[in-house]
Amino acid sequence: MERQVKVFQLMVWAMTFGCAATHPEERVPERGTPVHADAACKGLPSVEACQETAGSIEDDRLRACVTQQCSRIWVRCNAMTDAQCAAHDRRRPSGRKVLGISSIGSCEAPHRLIVWCSRQFKDPRRAARCAEDAFVHELAHSCGFRHDADVLQDGQLHDMGVPGHDGSLRNCPVQEGGSR
Repeated sequence: MERQVKVFQLMVWAMTFGCAATHPEERVPERGTPVHADAACKGLPSVEACQETAGSIEDDRLRACVTQQCSRIWVRCNAMTDAQCAAHDRRRPSGRKVLGISSIGSCEAPHRLIVWCSRQFKDPRRAARCAEDAFVHELAHSCGFRHDADVLQDGQLHDMGVPGHDGSLRNCPVQEGGSR
């Protein structure tokens, strides 16, 4: 009987601790101020995590704009935006999934709405960081940022330390099927 109890205790320990090491679960969302978003939006960073990630942007004006956008932007996620995300996916020659969609604004007049394509990342341990990088990338577009290969117009910026400045977050592949 004593041996059975020990085996049972070992099984409970293995299920509690051992499985967590071999099957990592998604990071629990950070506590913090939620961004303004539709209820259907999944995997969004907190305002504070967004602002911390925006700190990597080198251009002072762009960084200030993105930091403000973290708490001002409205994030849209619904059946219509799911269709927009799918349409953008089909147009990408790389075959990579779109993580968000934003109109190009400027630091003086940032766009106030982005579309968030709720995706399931392949590496759940990186999911929170990937979401933060993708979110800041879309906010940078709302403030006038363009991808490296895009032609610039007045007031628009390239690179500047924006995550995925070339249009791709290579360390953040998403699951096939893509959405959560």
